[in-house]
Amino acid sequence: MIKSAIEQCNPVLEYSYLSHSGTKKIAKCYDELQKAGMTCEIYDEFEELISRDILSNLIHSQKQNEHEVQAQIDAEVAAEEVDS
Repeated sequence: MIKSAIEQCNPVLEYSYLSHSGTKKIAKCYDELQKAGMTCEIYDEFEELISRDILSNLIHSQKQNEHEVQAQIDAEVAAEEVDS
C-alpha cells in the first residue's frame, strides 16, 4: 500500500493538524520513511509544502497547549473542591 502510493506520487498518510496524535503520527511516518531512504514532503491543509521543523514546532505547541488546558482543568477542580 505504501509502496504503491509512493510510486503513484499519492499521499502516504493524512491526518488533521488539529489532532496532536495525528501530527505526531505524521512526524513518525516521515522520519521512518526518511530512514528508509525515501525523499518525503509534508503538506499542510492548504496543500502548502512545510518543513519537518515546522511540524516539530506544531507538535511542541500542541503539547504546550495540552499542558495549559490540563493545568486550567486541575485548577478549576481544585477550586470547586475548596468551595464544596
